[in-house]
Amino acid sequence: MKYISCNLLFCFFVLCCNEAAGQSEAEANNAEVNYMIELIGEGKNATGSLSVLGTYHPLSPLLFKTDPFYTEETWNDAVISYRGQVFSNLRLSYDINTGILLMLHPKYGMPIKLQQDHVDWFDMSGMHFESIKKGDGFYEVLFSGESIRLYKKSIKKDVAEDKSGTSETRTSAFYRREDTYYLDYKGELQTVRKKRSYLQLFPEYKAAFRSYYRDRVRTVIKADLDEANRLMAEFFNRVIEK
Repeated sequence: MKYISCNLLFCFFVLCCNEAAGQSEAEANNAEVNYMIELIGEGKNATGSLSVLGTYHPLSPLLFKTDPFYTEETWNDAVISYRGQVFSNLRLSYDINTGILLMLHPKYGMPIKLQQDHVDWFDMSGMHFESIKKGDGFYEVLFSGESIRLYKKSIKKDVAEDKSGTSETRTSAFYRREDTYYLDYKGELQTVRKKRSYLQLFPEYKAAFRSYYRDRVRTVIKADLDEANRLMAEFFNRVIEK
């Protein structure tokens, strides 16, 4: 009996030590997160008005095995610049059905709708996003050069598919993704997608581009439209800078 009690006491001691060490490390690494919690508070700040950071917002529902988010995972490790201050060790979710960026509350585990106009940029799952049009969500930056920047704007629309007359006698709703590419050149956003749209913007480089397109772009455009557009943007940025 004494042997069992000593073992239990020793295990409890080790558990407490490990927990204390883990808490110390977490507190040291999550100073920014703790500050974010203070900003969120209970939804209000000291003046009684809404939090300067954001408020609770429910996640959009799944529709027929499709989700409304930018990535396959609902929550992703992220870094964010909010009102000019950078925060790390956060979990973000970008809902592209509503165009809303959400943060997982570090303490209560609930989704918080950030004040969208105060988000400068965020990094998530190896991707960089920026706000370039007020009230128009966030754009993924695919390429950034001296003369040209390439953005991708993605949305997921609610689509209703009528299955009457088949074995399924109901209407199924699902999310359909649509990606639009924008080239920022001389401060103007131009919609691009494939070879013709680039040649319309830069006809003077037609001969050189055709050779480059054949050697570098044509082999990837069907499998990876992001990479194909990045390659084309990179080409024109290079020839313009010469």
